[in-house]
Amino acid sequence: MRHWIPALMVAAGLVVVAVPVVSGAAPGTCTRQLSLQPQATVSESGGPIVFAVASGGCAAAGHVRVDVVDGSARRPGDFTGTGGELSWTAGDWSDRSVTFGVVDDGLGEAAMETFRVQLVVDGPGVAIAYGVGEGRILDDDSGARVVVAQDVLVVADRGPGGPSAAPSPPVNALRGLGQDNVDPRFRFNVPPQSAVVLRYSTVDGTAVGGVDFVPVTDALVTVPAGALGGELPVTLLAHSGGARSFSVRVESLSPYVVLDGEAVVTIAGP
Repeated sequence: MRHWIPALMVAAGLVVVAVPVVSGAAPGTCTRQLSLQPQATVSESGGPIVFAVASGGCAAAGHVRVDVVDGSARRPGDFTGTGGELSWTAGDWSDRSVTFGVVDDGLGEAAMETFRVQLVVDGPGVAIAYGVGEGRILDDDSGARVVVAQDVLVVADRGPGGPSAAPSPPVNALRGLGQDNVDPRFRFNVPPQSAVVLRYSTVDGTAVGGVDFVPVTDALVTVPAGALGGELPVTLLAHSGGARSFSVRVESLSPYVVLDGEAVVTIAGP
């Protein structure tokens, strides 16, 4: 089974870093594979920020440390939370999440402020496949209107016996092994007062349209009044290969300024 982890936005040009697999297990032992949602975004009055942590591979007992590093978003003035530890007992296939509070201070600030979250191996039985996430907070007090796209990570659940080994799919599970529908998200800092139409297209990267996904050109999404965001539908195609990525690009959207218009879709290798 593949499942995707919704993502959060970063300043324009910021690229999500895929952290090499780091393992706390001895060679040849059963190892749980963990992946952290690469981005999580909320408006200042729309918190909290929640990161998903996907569990795959082998259902080994283990734990990881969650480290948090202030960036332009700082504690305690902009957000709250210390990370802590995530743990699993042997046989537990369930995913985890990490939650941070957002401080609505009513002050006009930078359009987007960010902080970093990282998974750190803290014992045996666990390997980290993708371990860095970016928390993003959109200011909604300055009067500006901005829209951002959010990255997505698609990972394969390779438990013993194949996809059916997991007793239940995680949140936002993708369907099937043939064509997987991936929906990167976009987010407004303030909702539109009337319906707006967003235009988006896909851009090839190491993943190629027609081979890894169905290419999209100038597709339209209607966003109703009052909505804080939506999805950019893209269909994945069944294709074996190593880790690869492509982008979904949001075009101009009056009266909003496109602050980060590129959602990077990363497909983890088999």
